[in-house]
Amino acid sequence: MTRQLARTPGFGPQGTKFAFEFAIDRAAMMAFADISGDRHPLHLDGGYAVSRGYEGPVVYGGLLIAQVSRLIGAEMAVAHCVWNSLRVDFRSPLYQGETAVLTAEVVVFSEAVNAAKLKFVIATADRVIATGSVDVMIYE
Repeated sequence: MTRQLARTPGFGPQGTKFAFEFAIDRAAMMAFADISGDRHPLHLDGGYAVSRGYEGPVVYGGLLIAQVSRLIGAEMAVAHCVWNSLRVDFRSPLYQGETAVLTAEVVVFSEAVNAAKLKFVIATADRVIATGSVDVMIYE
């Protein structure tokens, strides 16, 4: 499930904001397990996750990073943009099927070199899941 929440038209200067909602389902978890080879039961076995003190299967960090990729590749209104640096701090688990929102803001924009830094937060209604920043290059 994805739903566009907000987008400042066009990519622009410092202060440009983006936001979108997402949830990671079982199919995405299984696909990531197949692609990555990571089959840790914390991510795939609800009983195991609960026995370790979690509410259910914990979403892979790689799937949260994939949402940052979505931000850059699909949500930003530029045709050609790539990232060259990423920093992520994981703060709380996101659970399979739980809805989260990724919000991001351009904190530095250099038209001279077509580069930007965005800070982002991934959160649910009651907790912060991850925070970080991403540096991007924008190509014409």
